[in-house]
Amino acid sequence: MKRIGLVALMACVLIPLFIHTAYAQTSQEKSYIGVNVQNITEDLIKSFNLKTNKGVMVTEVVEGSPGDKARIKKGDVITAFDGREFQDSRDLALIVAATPIDKEVPIRFFVGEREVIPIIKVGKIAQATVYS
Repeated sequence: MKRIGLVALMACVLIPLFIHTAYAQTSQEKSYIGVNVQNITEDLIKSFNLKTNKGVMVTEVVEGSPGDKARIKKGDVITAFDGREFQDSRDLALIVAATPIDKEVPIRFFVGEREVIPIIKVGKIAQATVYS
């Protein structure tokens, strides 16, 4: 009796997870903002005189991308997306991926010591491309 209950419980948990994963993997378009970033390290904090160790530093902006249209530049430090602060590049990638394509959200970044919070319209990109 206990085994049947455990199997039923596992089925209730795993089947919806499998369906969600299969659906997510078959989607041909992914949300993106068109920036490549790196995590904030102690070396970056010292080199750029940063005031925080949270967020990510922009290393590249794709021309014509949502990030480009929001005037994000190489060297800017992004600290929040859609009102959500994050710790590192993995967190930002997960937040962007969970944001619907064409949704307009605030993005907070720093240009030097100046805080900027424009609205960015989340774009779409083919699954094979690696931008976050």
